[in-house]
Amino acid sequence: MRFVAFVSYIVPCWCFYRKLVCSRTRLDGLRRSLGFPNGMGVGSQGRGGGLALLWSDVVCVKLQSYDKLHIDVVIVDATTSVERWRLTGFYGKSRRELRYRSWDCLRTLNDRSSLPWLCVGNFNEVPHASEQIGGVGRSERQMEGFRDAVSVCGFQDLGFIGLPYTWDNRQEGANNIKVRLDRGLANDSFLNLYREVKVWHVQTATLDHCALAVECLERSHHQRRRKRNHGDRNTVMFQAKSQARAKRNKITSLKKADGGLATKPEDIEVVATEYYKQLFSVQEQLEPDLVVEHVPARVTEAMNDRLTRPYTTDEVERAFAFDETKQGPWAGWIHRWFLSASLGPARQRCDKSSLGFSQWWCSFG
Repeated sequence: MRFVAFVSYIVPCWCFYRKLVCSRTRLDGLRRSLGFPNGMGVGSQGRGGGLALLWSDVVCVKLQSYDKLHIDVVIVDATTSVERWRLTGFYGKSRRELRYRSWDCLRTLNDRSSLPWLCVGNFNEVPHASEQIGGVGRSERQMEGFRDAVSVCGFQDLGFIGLPYTWDNRQEGANNIKVRLDRGLANDSFLNLYREVKVWHVQTATLDHCALAVECLERSHHQRRRKRNHGDRNTVMFQAKSQARAKRNKITSLKKADGGLATKPEDIEVVATEYYKQLFSVQEQLEPDLVVEHVPARVTEAMNDRLTRPYTTDEVERAFAFDETKQGPWAGWIHRWFLSASLGPARQRCDKSSLGFSQWWCSFG
């Protein structure tokens, strides 16, 4: 899936993006292509990419700090102006010898606020060696530095749904390396805000990293209590999100069979109806050979010859064999009657006298 199509499909409230030359023109182009009315960026340096945080009108964002490693904002309740929680988009140093600066940055951010905290991004490091497949093993000292920073901030790894890695060098065989560099981290107070927080790893066709989709599910009893007491303050947010999705999902035109466009509602209805009528109707002109020739054969010629050859007297005798001494005379009579009624034509094609059946059975029916 292309990244733009993915964002258009899930309609997120915010999006943290890295690896763009973050000029004002480029940022505005990215914001428009992804459908976000608001955004800010941190300029790139040299060949390295910049950072961008985009958000919709559904959320109220207050900028706290930013540099080439992070963008830190606070999500504010639009109704009460109360600071609800904190979001940090993070990008760790890619050079191993400079990675300590990433962990120093996290510790500094931790000291600035006690709000519920969600931190998402590419940390360019793993806390455990098991999160890398292939390539040279990672330094235990580097991984320990990451683990210490996570512990100081009181973070918990939010886990993931999907592939067990987020970056693939896209090389073949023994040269292939897969690592879980991207992740979502949150402190306990953030996790207490929601019933469940899920992180999805989503592959995209245009990026070498998986996109992370973070889903936060409200606590149902908390939501009901707020609505009963003084209304649900999140209602406006969810209604706005639903309306935004409805606008994007609206069909404005359909292409006709003659190549023209149907734009009026009644014309769109006619085009859609005709399309599905043809789709589920029996086609008049069929050429099954064009399809069958591409279906691999499961029955060989030798197997087919064996299945279609005439059966022999010995085969019929084995099929009709019945031991009345073990099953009783009545069972034998029923057996003979069934075979006479259903396999009569087969019996007549064989030599009756050679089968050893009684003359009474052979003339039955």
